[in-house]
Amino acid sequence: MTVAQPSPLQVFEPSAARGQLLDRGMCDDLVSSLRHLLAAAQGDGLTGNLQQILTLLETGVPFRPVAFGLYFQLAQAMLGEEHEKALSTSVVLLEHLKSLRASAADENLIMVGRGSRAAALLEEVFEAQLGSEADCFAPVTEQVVENFRARMASALALLADGVPGLHGELQAILRDVLVAQGQPDADTVFDGASHYQFWGLLLLNPEFHNSRLALAEVLAHESGHSVLFGLSRLEPLVLNADDETFESPLRVDARPMDGIFHATYVCARMAWTMHTLLESGLLDQAERAEALRALEQDHALFDQGWETVAAHGQLSPTGEQIMQGAKAWMDRSRPVLDALLSDLRPTPA
Repeated sequence: MTVAQPSPLQVFEPSAARGQLLDRGMCDDLVSSLRHLLAAAQGDGLTGNLQQILTLLETGVPFRPVAFGLYFQLAQAMLGEEHEKALSTSVVLLEHLKSLRASAADENLIMVGRGSRAAALLEEVFEAQLGSEADCFAPVTEQVVENFRARMASALALLADGVPGLHGELQAILRDVLVAQGQPDADTVFDGASHYQFWGLLLLNPEFHNSRLALAEVLAHESGHSVLFGLSRLEPLVLNADDETFESPLRVDARPMDGIFHATYVCARMAWTMHTLLESGLLDQAERAEALRALEQDHALFDQGWETVAAHGQLSPTGEQIMQGAKAWMDRSRPVLDALLSDLRPTPA
């Protein structure tokens, strides 16, 4: 009897297949939503622009984070009956897609620095959508970006050799990296960020992640949020009210259950990545010690988040399946962690 294999969307472990399915779903949703906007459009200018936008996206122009951000801006303007803003936004989106076609832009990863000319349009849309929240991301110099680019290449090469499933998933999902640092007078600092309105975008702080291993871990972390954004396309993962907040394993401030769910899940992804790299044979002695410390911390943080989700989380069937998958893998990983820690303890005299 043939046993049916689960869909890549139903398993915890990252894979290129899951990344491709999620990316295709998000891109298909964007096109579908733009068709709905076209049906509701008023005025020849907006209608014509939307028709051209759809033609470009349906004939091979790549989907980049700016397009997703501009779509949200356009939809909000149309819903608010801000006709001039909707028209001007459609012009910006159309010109962006035309520029991608003219430059023969492909799906390769683009890294730009906050405050750079290359990041101008992305930042304009990002700031418009996030408002004052965008102020916490400060500019960086071109030299900082180039140094970080080399570190990123090293981390991606490590993942390609040691964690090919995660590397393939990143290749399918990740389009742009915006390199930024925290504001010097900020109460809190960020090491990485992502946003559901900008599919394919990660923000990373070069002041953190000073090794290829640390950067590999934050890529697992931040891309995990993107995976959850993609998995929540058809139904929400968490049903708790947004004003109901709890202690978070990864934040100093109390967070809604959706934030706790995300934090708990990405802790499991980080643990999986460190566990897999420890078993890969690619790490030197110092990196093995670093990976083991990270794995131990990721387990502790997951346990903290799991307790909160298990006690207070109201999850949808999809959310329940995702969290149970993460918990099952963490339970399988724990004996390995315990054995590795035991090997480091001094032998009694």
